[in-house]
Amino acid sequence: MSLRHTLFMLGCAISLAACAETNTILKQHENLIGTWNSSNSQITIKKDGYLEYQTSNQQEKTASGVYEKSSAQSYMMAPITLIENNTIQLNSGITTTTFKIDKPPYQVKQQWHISINGQDYVKK
Repeated sequence: MSLRHTLFMLGCAISLAACAETNTILKQHENLIGTWNSSNSQITIKKDGYLEYQTSNQQEKTASGVYEKSSAQSYMMAPITLIENNTIQLNSGITTTTFKIDKPPYQVKQQWHISINGQDYVKK
C-alpha cells in the first residue's frame, strides 16, 4: 500500500469518526438522543444537534347532522441552540422555538419516557 493511499484512508476514517461524534451541545444530555413518540407526535433528537418534530391532529365531529373530519399536520427541523433549565431551544434562522421538558427521561419497565410540553413520549 502506498503512502498516498494510506493517507487517503486515514483521512476518510477521521472524517467518518467526526460525523459519528455527538454535537457538543448534547454532550451532557446524551439521554435525550433518539426518537420519542406520543399518541400524535414524534420528536427525534439527533447526535448532530438537530431536533426534528412532527405532529398530526385529527378531529371528527357531527354538528346539525353534518359529519366533519379535519386534520392538521406540522413539521419542523432545526438545530438545537441551547439546552438549559429543562428547556430545549431551537433556532431555524427565522424563528426560535422552545420545548419545555416537564419531566426528564426516566425508565418504566425497561422503557424510556419523557414529558415535553405537557405530553408524554416513549423512546423507540
